[in-house]
Amino acid sequence: MKTRTRKHVATKRFQSQINITPLIDVLLVLLVIFMVITPVTPTGLDAAIPTPAPVSQTTPNTKPDTLILSVDEGGAIELNHSNVKSTAEVTSQLQDIFKTRSDRTIFVQGAKSLDFDVIAHVIDAAIGGGASRVGLLTEEIR
Repeated sequence: MKTRTRKHVATKRFQSQINITPLIDVLLVLLVIFMVITPVTPTGLDAAIPTPAPVSQTTPNTKPDTLILSVDEGGAIELNHSNVKSTAEVTSQLQDIFKTRSDRTIFVQGAKSLDFDVIAHVIDAAIGGGASRVGLLTEEIR
């Protein structure tokens, strides 16, 4: 009988290996969870880039449909090359323009030396005037 117990004790020894199966199960569950909670569609700002007007020699004096607000170094505001005194006047002029237009896109152009705070006030005035899409114009990138 003693030999049986010794043999029995020899087969019941502890194994020093780690069971990896539960760890792999947990890893796969976490992978599925992270795949589900990540957004599928990328989010970002819609960019509206103006296209250059085709060169037409027959009608050079046509009124452009693109609205451009520009601010120079001194803080003077222009709406399609006509001077505007203040942001309140920008708002009122844009409200009058957008009453008859379905496209409510406006482009804002500012001088390099200006702080963005000045441009932000002009953008706020444009949105207050009824603009739904605001594009920023920059210098040509080469």
